[in-house]
Amino acid sequence: MFKPALLFLLFGFLASSHAAAESRIQTTPPFADIRAQQLEIRERVIAKSGEYKEMSPSTRNEFVARQDQLLALIEGKDRLDDLSEADKTLAFNTLEWINATITDNEDNRMICERKRPVGSNRVQRVCATVAERRANREAALRAIGDRPLCPGTCEFPSR
Repeated sequence: MFKPALLFLLFGFLASSHAAAESRIQTTPPFADIRAQQLEIRERVIAKSGEYKEMSPSTRNEFVARQDQLLALIEGKDRLDDLSEADKTLAFNTLEWINATITDNEDNRMICERKRPVGSNRVQRVCATVAERRANREAALRAIGDRPLCPGTCEFPSR
């Protein structure tokens, strides 16, 4: 019997730092194993059996669509090095979404983006969990809201 915990082997969900995300991407099992695992999960999701019987129809449809995207992405490829950097990030994010959906643990889902830091042309992978991204967004909104509209004095020169 398949257990959702098997997905933990894909990326070792032990830490949520950027370095941990990088190491999880680099230690991906062979794509043949991922394909077999995803097809096994897919059968159970479509059959609405076991832990997947309570999955809503919209989530089920999105789940199958994301699996289709992942399987198409790794089609004809054997290992991670066969993918471009953008495709590695997409595959990682898709597997993270699948795991978060199965384990019902959205806040710990890691999301990676490829960004160019200000003043640099070098693209870097930036990773954070959903909870970290939410906290950063809320802190930024608080910082904007706490800022006075008129720093210093709000007096205008007279004409």
